[in-house]
This record gives sequence, structure tokens and C-alpha cells, in this order.
Amino acid sequence: MLAKSWIPAAFFACIIATCASHAMNSANSSDLLVTLRREGASKFADRLESDPETLSFFLANAKTIFAPSDLFLELQARGLASPDEQADARRQGCHSERHLKSTAPPGSTISTLEKAKKLDNQEQKVVLDNRPDKTAGKARRWDSHAAFQRRISNETVPKPLPNMKLLSGLGKATHIIKADIKFDQGFVHITDSYFTRPQSLSNTSQSTGQTTFANLAASGNLTATLDNMHSVTVFVPSNNALSSSSRLCGSDAAQLVSNHVVSGFVGYLPELKDGATLKTLTGETLNIKVSEGRYYVNGALITLANMIMDNGVAHVIDKPLTHVPLTAGNSRTWATDFIFTALGASGVMVAFALI
Repeated sequence: MLAKSWIPAAFFACIIATCASHAMNSANSSDLLVTLRREGASKFADRLESDPETLSFFLANAKTIFAPSDLFLELQARGLASPDEQADARRQGCHSERHLKSTAPPGSTISTLEKAKKLDNQEQKVVLDNRPDKTAGKARRWDSHAAFQRRISNETVPKPLPNMKLLSGLGKATHIIKADIKFDQGFVHITDSYFTRPQSLSNTSQSTGQTTFANLAASGNLTATLDNMHSVTVFVPSNNALSSSSRLCGSDAAQLVSNHVVSGFVGYLPELKDGATLKTLTGETLNIKVSEGRYYVNGALITLANMIMDNGVAHVIDKPLTHVPLTAGNSRTWATDFIFTALGASGVMVAFALI
């Protein structure tokens, strides 16, 4: 008799718990969707609502959501904004609550809900960069808001919040239009674009115009190796910085490129601390210095930070981190300069001795 009376009780308890869970999810879903539509992201809300699996995933995991505004999606549909065919709704969510306005410069690294195989299945990141523009450096090629302003003549584009941009694949800057909107599970932030899918180092270098470094990696037969390496930080000298090295090939090119790659550490800008040291693939030591919001690596200034890749991050710097190897086509290098300087000093010593 006890067993018979216990089974229905457990059965009904299970039903009640399941119904309560569904009711709670439904309530959370309603609050999230209402919040998105109220704040001008109704198209993103419609996208979630039309995909129950993704919506359930968000409700179970996302404490922070970065939702593209309706205006951005309208402009994209009309061909006025660059399309992101790989836009993934899960890339727009974060496990933890992120209150952006209270974040101190230089910003913070934010883990998305998207797993990255080449980060050893850790979450892919975006980086909040809230440094003033004059400190953060020059305008980005993939600055979504700047592109809007150039291409729209009869539209009213909401101004982004100052010093509040998120950097994703290809170093693309996504701006925050409205921040820290509370909903039942955490915060919603309205943006002017989707985050861009992170790509390989070779694609990132070519797409962002850092072609000399990409060509040197190819000349040194390192392209595939670096693209498939896990958890890397790459300091990419600009084309101008490598103007005297563009003809290097073979082992010389490989050595130069390897001297700019750190393996086993992903150094998003907020992770680069003043006084920190890193080791390159060739064993060279890199010293990090932070001064007045600017970041230096062995004296080279980071001019374009946080180009997020599928296996780490790349930063553009204004000069090489190592001396250019001696080659037949580059006979006057640090080595010969040292010899000439030594000979000159010897000549001076001889002249003084003769006097």
C-alpha cells in the first residue's frame, strides 16, 4: 500500500516540477523578448523566438546579451551595411553578468557562448576597449559605425556611447548604443552590429591589410603551422615597419615571423600587464610596458589592438621586435652596422695613438 501511494505522489511531483520549470522558462523568455523589442532589437528577438533551440540555449546560459539594433539589420538587408553571413546568435551571449559602464580602462575580456576548438574548447572572446580614441589608436578598417556614417546620407544613426566598443574577428569594432539594460537573468546591451566571426591568422592579416607579414609567413612556410597552432598571441609589424624586410625568404623569413609569435598564451589587451614578460617561439623575451593607456612590446607601440582570431589574438605594432636577419639582399643590417661601428671606434683609437 505504501509503495502504491508513493508512486503517484512522486509522479505528480515530477509533473509539478516540470510544469514549474516550463513556466519559469516561459516567463524568462517573455521578459527577454519584451526587453529586446522595447529597446529596439525586435528583429533579434524574432530570430531567437523563431529558433526554440537557440532561445532555450540563451535562457539556460546567457546572463549578458549583445543584441544588434533593428536599424543595423535594416541597413544590412538594404546593402548599406557589410553582411556577416556567419553571424551566429550564440556569439552574442555571455555566461556572466557584464555591467559595461562600471568597467575601468583599458576594458575587459568577455567570454561568449561560442566554443573555439583552437582555444582548446574554451569560449571564444570579444574584448571591451573603453580607452579614449586618442589612446586606443587609429580608426579601424572594420569600424561598423564609421561605415554607417560614410554610406548613409538620409538616415538618422544613433550615436554610440563614447569609449565603449567591442572588438571581435578581424578586429572589427562593434559599438554599444545602449548599455546595462536589466532583464530577469542579467543585462542586455544594444549594439550597432553583430560580432564578426574570428578567422585564421593568415586570413586576418590579409583582410586587415597586414600583407607583408602574411607574405613573410608564407615565404617561411609557416602559414599552415601558425593557422593551426592553439592559443597564440601574434604581434604583427605593419607593412611600413617591415618595408626593409619584405624580400626575406626561407629560414630568414621564418625566424623573423617566429620572433613575433607567443604560443600557449592569448594576450588580449586587458591581459597584457605592465612589466609582464613573454617568450616567443624562438625563445626571445618580450617585455610589456603600459604608459598613459598605450601599450608597448619591447618598445614597439601597439597601434591596432585585439584582432580576435580563431586561435588567439593579434596586435599590429609600429616596428619589428627583432633585428632583421642578414641576407645577400640586405647586406647592411644590425650585424654589419655593429662591425662598422666597432671598426670606426678602432680607427679613432689608432688615430689618437699616432698623435
